Amino acid sequence: MSPATDSAAWADFSSALGRRLQEARHDLNLTQEQVASASGISTFTYQKLENGESNPGTPANPRLHTIASLAKVLKIDIGDLVSPPPDEATAPDRRRAEV
Repeated sequence: MSPATDSAAWADFSSALGRRLQEARHDLNLTQEQVASASGISTFTYQKLENGESNPGTPANPRLHTIASLAKVLKIDIGDLVSPPPDEATAPDRRRAEV
């Protein structure tokens, strides 16, 4: 994959992560403030994660510890939180095709 493709894929992944965070939070009827506080991060940081960005135009790249904490608070399996979209999960391994 080219760097441009990698960047686009990462932006898509970050957006999907944000949607999953928001859905899980809504399922538990929690506020952003409640999730952030229980996870040990600032509300501002959590809001950025839900938006899929760390800065405008820059995809979010949270630490594994943050993702694990959020998964625990939101009562969701970490694998479900960060799993790739179904079309990517079933796509053939691109690394083999590039060899």
